[in-house]
Amino acid sequence: MCGRYTNQYTWRELHRLYNITEKYIRPVPQRSEAGWTPKYNIAPTNQIPVVTFENGERRIAMMRWGLVPSWSKEIGKFSTFNARDDGIESKPMFRGAWKAGRRCIVPASSFYEWKKTGDEK
Repeated sequence: MCGRYTNQYTWRELHRLYNITEKYIRPVPQRSEAGWTPKYNIAPTNQIPVVTFENGERRIAMMRWGLVPSWSKEIGKFSTFNARDDGIESKPMFRGAWKAGRRCIVPASSFYEWKKTGDEK
């Protein structure tokens, strides 16, 4: 499972790539949008651009990479960023978001794992 990834797209390129309606692109970007530049080492908990579907239209917003289950009292304690697709609908960590239909697209150009010194894989 990936622990890091890259996103080589600019804010405007993401809008074109995902066919985001122009009315949601501001002439002068907000601070979070203006602060997005392509990155080659995105780690869990980083703020990232995410594509969502709201009111019948795609939108892009900056969000924190990771899922915090609704029953968690602390953001960092149970935050996770990876899941296997088998059984996701029944595991307590993901079940609520799955049943509520909360999905998003995390644009990525590539993904990777750090290689530890001495790994023979």
